[in-house]
Amino acid sequence: MHPFHTVHVEAMHRQFPKAKMYGTERHLSKFPELPWETMRSEDPALHAQFSDDFQFSVPKGVDFISADENVHFSSVLAYHLTSKTLHVDDTYMYARLPALARLAGFSDVTKFHPTLAKALEPRMGAAQEFRKWAEALNITWGEARNLCAAHLATLSAEKIMAHPSKSVCAMPFLMSKAL
Repeated sequence: MHPFHTVHVEAMHRQFPKAKMYGTERHLSKFPELPWETMRSEDPALHAQFSDDFQFSVPKGVDFISADENVHFSSVLAYHLTSKTLHVDDTYMYARLPALARLAGFSDVTKFHPTLAKALEPRMGAAQEFRKWAEALNITWGEARNLCAAHLATLSAEKIMAHPSKSVCAMPFLMSKAL
């Protein structure tokens, strides 16, 4: 879950009133009237509850909840083991360009969210810590076949195999190349 994705929180609760609600501290402060669970979405204990199906990771070296309301970089990344799909809100992005741009020779884009530089913790070693996290993630989830990113598009191995010259992303997701 992404600390800054809050647009549909109330509507989802109305639609599914019995569903458990896990959020970040920011969700709780924005919607204190909702019945949030005690554990936060970034809590490793919560991640362990779903470990039969998912693995989770929270970026290191960056603010999870930035004081700058315009920096939406960090999120809890979820890797679905069976489908080999990485679900990520903003931290990592895939943009499928319009057909006309692709016909003109431009490639689809995979990269880290553009607010990465602003999200880095203001301390020595934060950038190195983030890079180490990203490289480890590439090794841990290197067999990923699909990227389900917020806002833009979904990238699948099938799309790349069908049009290998039209994408700058190779499988597995080489996150460390984007640093």
